[in-house]
Amino acid sequence: MGRPYSLIQKADELKVAKDNFDAWQRLGKAEKKALYKTKQGQTGNLRSARESGIVYIIPFGVKQTDNIWVVGSTAVAGTAAAGESESAAALITALAGLVIGAAKWGQTTTPTGAGNIIVESVKKSDLAQVKLVEKGAIVAAAGESRITKLPYTYRKKDSVSSRFGQEIGTEQGFEIARQEIRTAGASLAADQKLYFSNQKEIKLSVTT
Repeated sequence: MGRPYSLIQKADELKVAKDNFDAWQRLGKAEKKALYKTKQGQTGNLRSARESGIVYIIPFGVKQTDNIWVVGSTAVAGTAAAGESESAAALITALAGLVIGAAKWGQTTTPTGAGNIIVESVKKSDLAQVKLVEKGAIVAAAGESRITKLPYTYRKKDSVSSRFGQEIGTEQGFEIARQEIRTAGASLAADQKLYFSNQKEIKLSVTT
């Protein structure tokens, strides 16, 4: 009998929340944007200032002796805008330190060795990706939803990502690469976690 009564008791609260939601939907774009910016100020939920840079990778399933490199993307630091975005330089540096460089899983310098083939036709979204997510503390100042006015707590999250492939100089599959990157990431802060997505099937159009 307890659950039906508890649902009835919540009915009035949910009715008010629904009315608030309907009122929010009737607002214009400018009004919604103003409310969002106000809530941003309360929670500190600013966008990470980052841009997309180039990383050269050796995709999975390709023999390293074929000297085939694919152009992928990686996060690079952008310019923070007051009240809208904040620097993500430290997080970007932490991720790059794990996966980019000599004997790692990608490089930002253009491969210049004899016989190297650079392929730009592969969709970057089809390449394997590693994402570094950093969780902040719960923000009590969030208070209530700007849409329903219901109380809630908020935990700030920031994330940056990079495409990656085989370890340069060592032929390997995705699972081995993922485990090695996880091992390399053992020194990350306790509030920082790595998440991976596998490479999709890709077609390499190579002209020699």
